[in-house]
Amino acid sequence: MDRNLSALIALQDLRRRGMLIERRGDRLFIKVDRSVVPKNLRTALTELRPSVLHLFETYTVREGWTPTAWRDRLSKLADACESTVPNRATELREWAEMIDLLYVQPNPHPPCPPMEPAERERLHDLVRDNVAQQELTDTEREAG
Repeated sequence: MDRNLSALIALQDLRRRGMLIERRGDRLFIKVDRSVVPKNLRTALTELRPSVLHLFETYTVREGWTPTAWRDRLSKLADACESTVPNRATELREWAEMIDLLYVQPNPHPPCPPMEPAERERLHDLVRDNVAQQELTDTEREAG
């Protein structure tokens, strides 16, 4: 398997696990909870370091742009040229996806799964009870 593809697969797996990655010169700084990343994946990333650095060199963020803004701009450009130059649109989308993977840090707090109506109602009841209890405590404090 191509080393760049292997590096990409390893990065995608680590990102799904909440990895934060930063490139400084020819060094990679990776922050990840070791308990959720198997040792073989950490070892693979170490071995693929040159390929990962190559990905950073190939897919850069334009100077003066934040990674998120540059990713969004590339996506808009891809949409704009889709009908006239589809190959270029594909390249721009790939670049935007790589910017997202390499530079845009994952949300450390992934969205909560949707709640069932019964769970939502129970949560509302708990909040209502907590507010009522707090109001009662405040009233007692004022009276006391």
